[in-house]
Amino acid sequence: MTLNSVTARFGGRDLTFKIDRQDLPLFEAYAGLPAIEMFMRITGGKWTVDNLKTVLRFASVPADRLKELRQFSRTLRHMTPTDSGLLDSYFKGCAPLIKRTLSTNPVAQYALLAQAILAGALFGITAADAIFSDGTADGE
Repeated sequence: MTLNSVTARFGGRDLTFKIDRQDLPLFEAYAGLPAIEMFMRITGGKWTVDNLKTVLRFASVPADRLKELRQFSRTLRHMTPTDSGLLDSYFKGCAPLIKRTLSTNPVAQYALLAQAILAGALFGITAADAIFSDGTADGE
């Protein structure tokens, strides 16, 4: 059985990170590049902190907020990367724990989490790969 979400101990909390396959166009509009390209950057070790923030922030947005945006996915696909501020403002306040945790802990450990999230969305992942813990993160 394959899964499409990752259960994580992140910043002192238990969270589920998920990008539904149907939301990949929204993710790509938000990220400004195809999900597979983001996956390859992260897997290849060529990620930036912003890449990780993008994946983690999007994957932590509640499903009901994403549902509202799905009706605009065709329009959002045609946005330029500089227009992603529109989505940033829509998601504002959805992921304060992401920002706080990434700014107070070693960031590289979260590349594995972002990689697993994208693998789940693109291919599906095993139950063993669907668990992550930052273990030493400060939390709140």
